[in-house]
Amino acid sequence: MVLENIKKQELLEKEEERIVVLISLVHVSSLLRIVFPDRKEAKQAEKQIKQLSKNLPVSQAVKTTIDSINATIFAASSSASRS
Repeated sequence: MVLENIKKQELLEKEEERIVVLISLVHVSSLLRIVFPDRKEAKQAEKQIKQLSKNLPVSQAVKTTIDSINATIFAASSSASRS
């Protein structure tokens, strides 16, 4: 249903928006293989998630946030290993 609304470019309901945010988090956090241990299933899910989150501002915001968190963690671990 969420995918159909996005394809039709209809506004999402609040619950659907939350689902998209959670799906985006799973995708950009590289957690698909945990949620879908079967490689074929994970690939299929990734394809659908990319289509679902395509052109949604919230997906880009989630990715930007995750990238920022990862950069901070990397910098902190690099700094700690030098000490």
